[in-house]
Amino acid sequence: MDFEKAYKKFLDGTATDEEVQFVRTEIAKARKLTEIIDNEATNVISEADGGAYKKAAKKHSLKTILTTVVVAILAIAIIGGAAVLIVHSIRSNNADGNTRITREQARELAISYVEENYADVPGSIFVEDIDCDLESGFDIGKAYYEYSVELSKGSLEFEVEINGRTGEIIYVDVDDD
Repeated sequence: MDFEKAYKKFLDGTATDEEVQFVRTEIAKARKLTEIIDNEATNVISEADGGAYKKAAKKHSLKTILTTVVVAILAIAIIGGAAVLIVHSIRSNNADGNTRITREQARELAISYVEENYADVPGSIFVEDIDCDLESGFDIGKAYYEYSVELSKGSLEFEVEINGRTGEIIYVDVDDD
C-alpha cells in the first residue's frame, strides 16, 4: 500500500479500516525510529563531551580569541601609523607652523612689489585688509598670503600671492577697472 495516498485519505476521513490501520502502524514505526535515532545521537554527543570535543572547542575558542587580538593590534598599529603620518604631514604643511614671514611683512612685500613694478601708474597705493588671508594652497603645496592692492583712484587692482615661508611673490594678477 502507498503511505502517501493512505495518509491523505486518513486525513480526509475517507480511508478504509485497513488503510487507517496501515497509517497508524507506519506512524508508530516512525516514532520508534525517531526515539532510537535521538538516543544514539545523545550517546554520541555525550561520548564526545567526555574529551575530544571539549578540547577541540577550547582550542577553537583560543584560536578565535588570539586571531581577534592580533587583528585588533594590527589595526591599532596601522591606524596609529597613519595618524602619525597625518600629524607629521599637517605639521610640515601647516600654514601657521611653517610661516616664516608675518602678515605685516607679507603686506609690505605686496605693496613694495606694486610700487616697484607699477611706479609709473598715477595714484596712491593701499591694501584692502579684508582680502588678506593665510591659506594652504594645494596647487603650490605651501602656505601663502593673498592681498588685493589697489590704486586709490581705482584704475588698477592687483591680486598678489606671497609664499608664507619664503616671502616669494608667487602670483600677480592685474585687473583694469
